[in-house]
Amino acid sequence: MILNFPDGSARGNMIPMPPTSSPPLPVRALVALCVLNHVALSGARLALVEQALRLGVHSLALGLMFAPFALASTLGALPLGRWVDRIGARRPALAGMLLTTLALAAAARWPVPEVLTAAAAVIGLGYTASLIALQSEIARGRDEGQRRAG
Repeated sequence: MILNFPDGSARGNMIPMPPTSSPPLPVRALVALCVLNHVALSGARLALVEQALRLGVHSLALGLMFAPFALASTLGALPLGRWVDRIGARRPALAGMLLTTLALAAAARWPVPEVLTAAAAVIGLGYTASLIALQSEIARGRDEGQRRAG
């Protein structure tokens, strides 16, 4: 039982998922997408830090530049989760993957500290959006046995 309110009820806190016309994707495909998103995030962290070091950014400034990786994820998780609950998982997942891709491309095209900082925030937010959406999609319409079976 979820205890969200002082009286112990969960009334008003649950938003039903909108019905979708398409069947859910196989769990293995969704897990593969989660893994690929994490590879992109981890690679971006390393590549952006490496590029900033090549530009001669001071280590304190470097830490402040790349704090948005985590900050955007932390501050964006709740609104992104609500968005996924409201409209379904596919559009947020695609939007997150597109944001991550565009931010990586921008950082590669314009390797200056300002663009690297913005890319860190956008990549963190895009990763979080896609992860929340993909995990929501894994749980949608499946009982525990179906999730384990893949």
